[in-house]
Amino acid sequence: MSLDDILYSIIDRLKNWGRLIIIDEGHFLKWESFEIIRTIYDETQTGFVFLGTPKLYACMRGERNYSWDQILSRFTIKRSVNEITYEDVKIIVSQISPCLPKNCLDFLFQVSQEPGKLRVMTGLLKKAIEFHQIDGSKIDRNLLKELKKLNDF
Repeated sequence: MSLDDILYSIIDRLKNWGRLIIIDEGHFLKWESFEIIRTIYDETQTGFVFLGTPKLYACMRGERNYSWDQILSRFTIKRSVNEITYEDVKIIVSQISPCLPKNCLDFLFQVSQEPGKLRVMTGLLKKAIEFHQIDGSKIDRNLLKELKKLNDF
């Protein structure tokens, strides 16, 4: 299959799909990737959300040529997440571990305010769940604190 065949196969599948595609680590994409995504968007009207560092948007804004203008013109909303609320953490944690005690939720909120924010917080919670599944460790504030000291997530 040629690259064009693959692209048009993707386009055929996404027409009238009615969903949103989220691309994490968008700041690692090359210009050619954005061109392909632009073609998919133009052909299917499928929405895309790019998550990444501020470098992603800065690169697009700084590169003032026609090609980048074509991609940037499709961006309708730019948002930076600078403040993570307790409610944000509560929603995320409830999807990963619905019955977590409040003191664990409080600790995870505290972690979400530090460098690494939600990435570190969710990594910490997932590690605690792994420990629980392996040896039955109770997921509590003490386990979360001990795992945070390891800082390997």
